[in-house]
Amino acid sequence: MIKFDPTALRVEYAALSHITTALKGSMRLVELDDDGNDKETRHKIPFAVARSWKEEYKVTKYLVPIPVAVVYYGDMVVYVEKGPVMPEYMREDPENYGSLFGDKPFTARVEECVHHMQTMQANGEWHTDGFSVYDMPTDLELAFEQHGTALTADHKFRSLSVDIIKFSELGLISNVKNPSSHTVVCIKNEAGKVFATPPIFKNIADMRQSDMKVKKAKKDETPTNDQLYRLDLIDKNFDVNLEFALAAGNTVGRNYGYKAVGPLRLEKLMLALTTVNLPNIKQSVRTTFPVGMSFLQAYAWLTGMINQSSDMQTLIEMRALIKTLCTKGIFKKNVIERVFRKDEHGKVQFDKPEMVSLEDLKDLAKNQSDTTRRSIIDSVIREKKDKKSRGTDATGMDVSD
Repeated sequence: MIKFDPTALRVEYAALSHITTALKGSMRLVELDDDGNDKETRHKIPFAVARSWKEEYKVTKYLVPIPVAVVYYGDMVVYVEKGPVMPEYMREDPENYGSLFGDKPFTARVEECVHHMQTMQANGEWHTDGFSVYDMPTDLELAFEQHGTALTADHKFRSLSVDIIKFSELGLISNVKNPSSHTVVCIKNEAGKVFATPPIFKNIADMRQSDMKVKKAKKDETPTNDQLYRLDLIDKNFDVNLEFALAAGNTVGRNYGYKAVGPLRLEKLMLALTTVNLPNIKQSVRTTFPVGMSFLQAYAWLTGMINQSSDMQTLIEMRALIKTLCTKGIFKKNVIERVFRKDEHGKVQFDKPEMVSLEDLKDLAKNQSDTTRRSIIDSVIREKKDKKSRGTDATGMDVSD
């Protein structure tokens, strides 16, 4: 985790002509060169900042550059506020109308928000993950024992509630002065040391709620284990898929070295799928192929890695990887069952879904609340019909004799 440095926050005013989410986010600022002509320069910004602009202001291109206030945390842009567009006659006569705003094109709302964040007090210690500032307990081990809410039956995974100020809400002083509450997941290892993830979810107990179909216990009822221990429930019902393994191999390998991706056992996946080009495998297989790592194992592994991060960009990428694990990195067990066998040449063959009737697949599709799972099953049905004559099964693997 990275401690928040309030002196790293600053506001700079500029003229913006274009902002986009393309290529992971960028903006174009206009400045005057030595001859008094407009000079446009491209600046890389986080995707989330560009997306927030698009959601709030809709328009992303301006023929006449508009004034903006850009909030930086160090060298990273964390927020961009749109200023009022001055009429043409005011822009062309700065001697008479420039005094309306002093040496600034406008007074941004973020000025007050940034000043408050630079002077605010914490109950523990302020940390940042590049998306927000959050208040972590000074003694994490003590808070884990006294205030942690168990997420697994062995109580090694617990959640803590922390105050959080999102960078995307810097334009709203009420949100800055009254932080909202999010949960962080904490894990205790065998040595008794506690590690925590950034506050990715508002309430971890609601994660994948629509897929669980587990009703909350009533006031006069004793909660079941499924109702109490959210992560145990996810671990029991979901498998980690190849999509996560590929994303983790890329992110972890790039930031920590490729020896760090050992737990993914990518070489065994290559043998099982008879290919060294795992990213080229069909999407329907990548999202439903189990990699042999449980959800809790994957979450604990990423939590240990993210706590080694002292670089902001690495922290942002690892945070995104944890989010990938909890969303498209897992799939519901038994959605599509595949049986693997080897032929006389040692080549892996897929007996299923050839062994599953179309009626069975349709019944499975009806019972799935997740639209993604339904689309995968529908895709399997279509491909099974299209590729039957070519001697391949729905995964695209050769099943010809």
